[in-house]
Amino acid sequence: MTEIVTMRKVPSYLKGLAETRARVSAEVARLERLQADINAQLEKARTELTSCDTLIRRFDERLNPSLIQPVRAWKGRYGKRGALKEAVLGYLQKAAPEAVSTQELVLFLHQHFALDFIHPDEAKAWRANTLLRRLKEYVQEGLVERLHDISQGNTGEMGYWRWHTPMSTIADLAAAAAQAGVPTVTRTKRRHARPAQ
Repeated sequence: MTEIVTMRKVPSYLKGLAETRARVSAEVARLERLQADINAQLEKARTELTSCDTLIRRFDERLNPSLIQPVRAWKGRYGKRGALKEAVLGYLQKAAPEAVSTQELVLFLHQHFALDFIHPDEAKAWRANTLLRRLKEYVQEGLVERLHDISQGNTGEMGYWRWHTPMSTIADLAAAAAQAGVPTVTRTKRRHARPAQ
C-alpha cells in the first residue's frame, strides 16, 4: 500500500524566519572566518612583539620593554587614494549574493586597516561619519543595495548591505528571480495565422 504524503503550506511568518536564519547563518560563517584571520594576525603580532622585547633586553638588560608606550596605528589614513572604497566594495562583492551586516563591515575594516579607537564614542563616530556616509554614497552610485528600511529612522535594528549586480539582459533578471525563488513565466513566440488566399 502506497502512503500518500501531503505537503503542508509553509506559513509566511515561518518562511520569513527561515530566511532570516539562513542570512544570519551565513553571517556567522563569515565572522568565524574573519575571527580566524584576526587570531592569526594577533599571534603573528605577539610573536613579533616578543622578539622585539628579547632584542631590546639583549642590547641593554636594564631596559623594560613593557614601559614603551604603544603608538596608535590609525591616524585617519587608509593608504592609497580610494583604498577604503576598494576594501568595502571588494568585501561586499566577495560575499555576494549574500548580504553583509554593518557590524561585519566594521569588524572587517578595523582588522583590514588596523584601526584603533581610544573610546567607544570615537568608534561610534567613525562608523556614522565615515562608514555609513560612504555606504550611502555607494548606494546612490548604484554599487550597493541597502536591504534595511531607513524610513523610520534609527530603530536600533541591524543594517544589511549587498553588492549590486547590474542586470543587463532578461536572462540576468530571470536568473536572479530563480535564485530568489520567484516564479517566472516563459514567453513563447506566437505564430500568426496567414490570411486565406
